[in-house]
Amino acid sequence: MNKKKNTMLQLIESRKNKIEEALGNHASLNADKLIRVVSTDMRKNPKLGQCSPESILGAVIQAATVGLEPGGVLGHCYLVPYWNHKRQSLECQFLLGYRGMIKLARQSGEIANIEARVVYENDRFDICYGTESRIDHQPCLDGDPGLIKGVYGLAKLTSGEYYMEWMPLQKIEEIRTRSKSSNDGPWQTDYEEMAKKTVVRRMFKYLPVGDAEQKAAQKEEQDELGVSDPDIIESTGEVVNMSDHSQKQQVLTVNDLNKAL
Repeated sequence: MNKKKNTMLQLIESRKNKIEEALGNHASLNADKLIRVVSTDMRKNPKLGQCSPESILGAVIQAATVGLEPGGVLGHCYLVPYWNHKRQSLECQFLLGYRGMIKLARQSGEIANIEARVVYENDRFDICYGTESRIDHQPCLDGDPGLIKGVYGLAKLTSGEYYMEWMPLQKIEEIRTRSKSSNDGPWQTDYEEMAKKTVVRRMFKYLPVGDAEQKAAQKEEQDELGVSDPDIIESTGEVVNMSDHSQKQQVLTVNDLNKAL
């Protein structure tokens, strides 16, 4: 095991220039730091040491491209081992975290604030779409909040407009069960954070995020769910044309949200 781990680290070390190139202008990270993080993750999770070196390197380069540090207390992204049934071997998957998605969204400069919140059975919650779309969420502060009912995301654009997205638990579970790492990694250890990430990732399709961030989120989604068509909706498998603006949900005005909140 140690021999294979050393071989992986040697491979990654030999590709340091590629990692630096992928990092670009992300000054908060450098190749040496990423390599140290990978080495630490391998000690914490022995299964990573069993993954193919190529998949580990690919996941590291994906992390470098978006300037996010895997693991750690921030939970920006993760390196997750999964069993590739086709190749009959363990491979490493790059997986964005909720906070990583939030960071990517804010990098565009056009999103003033974005967040997702979990709704529980005993919360008071109401959502309405239409000319005066609104969300009314009052958490249960006393006693047992109950089971998770769903998750909603809310983004405020610098233009003053709002965009909201709601996903019931059933839809989140459909996505989790399709994930290649549904039974390992953050889906098991940080379910609520992954559920919130899933909602924010769906919002990316309609928000003014940068091309690089949009492509990063799209690639991560395709890798996680094992699909190659960017026009396949993750929750249903329905094929749609994402350039068709009729598919987009309504962006709310400040007045709409002021009435609701």
